[in-house]
Order: sequence, then structure tokens, then C-alpha cells
Amino acid sequence: MPELLLYSRHACHLCEVMQAELNRLLQDQDVTLDIRDVDQQAHWRERYGSRVPLLMTSQAVVLSEYHLDEKALAEWLAGTN
Repeated sequence: MPELLLYSRHACHLCEVMQAELNRLLQDQDVTLDIRDVDQQAHWRERYGSRVPLLMTSQAVVLSEYHLDEKALAEWLAGTN
């Protein structure tokens, strides 16, 4: 099953918005969304902490930073089918 990673953090408004958009757009898709709190791992915080929310594929392809790029997500979803 294809997997997306959402790097996020607690009390981040942009993170909450992106997660809500993803939940809506992915509800009928056969895709796993793994939400990772960047503050839970030092290497995540160091690498992604200033870029949240950050959406990427499990192959480390960045699809969105700060705001959801629906076009990039749709293209990725089309390629997974």
C-alpha cells in the first residue's frame, strides 16, 4: 500500500489545516498517511523542523511544504494506481 509521511508538530495551525485537507482528500484512497511529530525525534526536528508541515512520499519525494499542493498530490495518487 502506498504511504505518505506528514511531518508536523503540536499546536501548528498550518499542520492542522494540511492534515484536515489530507484526511478529506485521502478518505477514498488506498493510501496510508503516517503523521510524524518532528519534535519526537531529534533528527526529524533538525532536518524538517523549520519546514512543517511537510508532506512526502515514503521514497522521500517532497509533495508539499507549508501548504498542500493538491496538484502534486493528485499526480502522485494517479501514479500509484
